[in-house]
Amino acid sequence: VEKSFEVIKDFEKQSVHINRFILNLLQAYDKDNSRKDILRLAETICDKLSLYQNDITNRLNKLQIIKRKRELTQSEKEDLMKIRENLSQDELFNQNQCGIAILLENEFDYEYFYNQMDKEAQSEFDNFPISNFIKNR
Repeated sequence: VEKSFEVIKDFEKQSVHINRFILNLLQAYDKDNSRKDILRLAETICDKLSLYQNDITNRLNKLQIIKRKRELTQSEKEDLMKIRENLSQDELFNQNQCGIAILLENEFDYEYFYNQMDKEAQSEFDNFPISNFIKNR
């Protein structure tokens, strides 16, 4: 699987599909966290994608991969705060805020931004692997 990503010529054009694949890998890992190879693959792909596109989604994906391996460092938490400060008020604002709150283990912020979403957005967010950190508390 890793080798198939080496032949992708335009990572930016494929980034939506690549991010979806990373999320699927994280869901699979969360079902069987003895499969460290799945987490390593997700991280490798995420790192490769960041060479071409280091947007909020990719940065949050990278940090949730790290959080599955260990606690976040102070520097990583500060990076999350910088991401939070620079979020634009778009349709993903509340979902991104929820993801950041989860990674920072800030339950109040998570609940606040989660409740700002409509039911459809909540349902979509609940299917993202980052929500497994909340479900597993």
